[in-house]
Amino acid sequence: MTLIEKKKNKLINVLQDDKNVLIVVAQGIVPVLVCLLDSSSSLEIKEKTVTAIAKISTVASRKHVMIAEGLCILNNLQRVLEFGSVLGKENSCIALQAVGYTKNNARAIGSRGGISSFLEICQMRTSKTQAMAVGEFLCLRKFLR
Repeated sequence: MTLIEKKKNKLINVLQDDKNVLIVVAQGIVPVLVCLLDSSSSLEIKEKTVTAIAKISTVASRKHVMIAEGLCILNNLQRVLEFGSVLGKENSCIALQAVGYTKNNARAIGSRGGISSFLEICQMRTSKTQAMAVGEFLCLRKFLR
């Protein structure tokens, strides 16, 4: 692992402690995480980044930070949704539920192939992943009528 990879790993590991989540989000870590997803980082770093983003997205008081990232974070999360591991897909679904909480973002998820990705996930054999995909369908349903 290179020095840069180690630093990226340490950055993401800071978010494993719940106390640190609010602090680092307030300091502006979300755009940094989005850049990590968009970079040529290793698959392991991208998986950890999606996990960190999913963790941030579950903090109700910080959902607005995720929503503010808009299309950039949507595109990266949908890429993980399509090509990631099972864990990556689960965490991507969690994060997309928070990001898709606005009408424009929900439409962007639907128009960029998100619905077909969620359908594919529903056919997987892991119930947790299926539940995440169904949760995202319910979230999108509010806006895509």
